[in-house]
Amino acid sequence: MSGAPDAGQPPQRRTVLAAAPATTAKATPRPTTVTTDASARRVETSGDYVELLAVPWGTFTVADRGPDGAVTVFREVWDDRSVRVPTRPLRLALHHDVTHLAGVLTRWESRPDGLYAYGKLSGSRQDKERVRAYVADGLTQEVSVGFIGSEDDEWSPPPTGTRNTLASVRRVGVPLREVSLVNRAALDGARVLRLSDEDPAQAALRARRAQVLAEAEEAIRGPVGSRQRFAHDAHAEHQQALADRAAERRRQVLAEAAAFEPTDRMAARLSPPPPPSSPVVVGPWDGVTDHEVLARQRQALEVYQMTAGRDLSAWCRYTEAMAEASRRGLE
Repeated sequence: MSGAPDAGQPPQRRTVLAAAPATTAKATPRPTTVTTDASARRVETSGDYVELLAVPWGTFTVADRGPDGAVTVFREVWDDRSVRVPTRPLRLALHHDVTHLAGVLTRWESRPDGLYAYGKLSGSRQDKERVRAYVADGLTQEVSVGFIGSEDDEWSPPPTGTRNTLASVRRVGVPLREVSLVNRAALDGARVLRLSDEDPAQAALRARRAQVLAEAEEAIRGPVGSRQRFAHDAHAEHQQALADRAAERRRQVLAEAAAFEPTDRMAARLSPPPPPSSPVVVGPWDGVTDHEVLARQRQALEVYQMTAGRDLSAWCRYTEAMAEASRRGLE
């Protein structure tokens, strides 16, 4: 197998070799009973939306069968530089037979453990049901990629002076020709994750939306502690951004002022002003008029602004009064 692409060369397909059973010349035939493990990994097969781990990252021992039928065994390294992510829909086939397509893959996502693919089954209702049945029964729960080697593949010969070692190749930027559902994958871990009845992208968006709305509801209508924690987080992010800008400005000012007066002398004769107090009272709200609620909200905001954001308690009182005003429907 060559690392350089060849226009006339078919996509490389992985062959998994099994050791041949030992035989003897004078063995006496006798009945044998073979027990197979009929249990399959449980995979959701409720719908047409496909989610696969197409290429796991790692080092694998694989075998390639060339056009002349010869089999070459070597080690193959896949990482996040190995695959040229398709920009067009890619065929999803059965056992690398592109005349028997199972669906199409339209979205790809590179994660720390491998390249994930998303798509949808295609064909008639009977075709889709047959593919789902194959996956549910464990016949096509694993995944194999068809590709042509890239000219950027990095080949390494077997180490000299050692026995039973293999050549290796680090795949770099290989283009995928198709992805297949197979019985046994050459790259251990490449598998079908689920065949669901909802697009995974839409499911993730719906879950994120529910989480955001739940947090917002907790911040607005939850206990006082929840509102204060929400306000504290927002305040902390705002303050960090202000502190970063202030630190950079302080460095520039001190560098310029050092030409006129040493900074340690300036520090000795200057002292920071005492922080202002914030005599604002909020809650409880029983018996408090709407006008008073709005007044307390304005007072807390004024204290927070006068302290240049240093009085976090004033911000919490402001958000508490704002929540009470919102509950009453006040503008």
